[in-house]
Amino acid sequence: MPLTMRTASTLAGLHDAMPRSVWNISSSKGYWAPELHYWSAPYNTWFIYTVYEGGQIQVLRSHTGRADGPFQDAGFVANAGNGSARAIDPNVLHHPSGKKYLLVKGERMWLTELAKPWATIGPSLQLPLIKCPLPGNQWYEAPATWVKDDKIWLMYSRCNTGPNYEIMLAYCDTNDDVMTASSWHHFSDEPVVRGNGGDTTGPGHSGWFSSPSGEQTLVVYHGTA
Repeated sequence: MPLTMRTASTLAGLHDAMPRSVWNISSSKGYWAPELHYWSAPYNTWFIYTVYEGGQIQVLRSHTGRADGPFQDAGFVANAGNGSARAIDPNVLHHPSGKKYLLVKGERMWLTELAKPWATIGPSLQLPLIKCPLPGNQWYEAPATWVKDDKIWLMYSRCNTGPNYEIMLAYCDTNDDVMTASSWHHFSDEPVVRGNGGDTTGPGHSGWFSSPSGEQTLVVYHGTA
């Protein structure tokens, strides 16, 4: 299936907006967990980070500078996390210093500095996140970062992808070293989002964005049965 994008002037408008294919190279497992990120000079354009074939982080580059492309292949992130070529759920942390970091879910949640939009540099940090308390091999995934004032916020999902799915919230002060495990703390030991409006689904992969005025911070996430 192709990677598609919808564009609208309002959130409500996205519901009826026609999806447009932005990448259509064949994939037996499809594309999933795509994210759109802007890189300033020397790139001055938008990049899509997406999972290809179930475990490779592919990077697509808008060669027009527009968020809706067209996009061209910028390659794969060879060392997406801890030297591994296989990972899922890419997210780019835009640090106030100008540095950028890639978060991925491999066998754990890894944070690695990016030298280029498609290349990491240096060692990876295993983020000190809180594992799901339920029995079984239930780890965490779906990182989503947001910089607000003097904090770097990190939402992530845990407890698999069923009705127990829930969102946790960690943070790091902008003046602290993000590549040091002790710099990261949790807002609470309990999830910040659990359930999906009181129904029987759990909140899954999430993201942050600002209102047009910049006065509100909004969270978007999918529900999963």
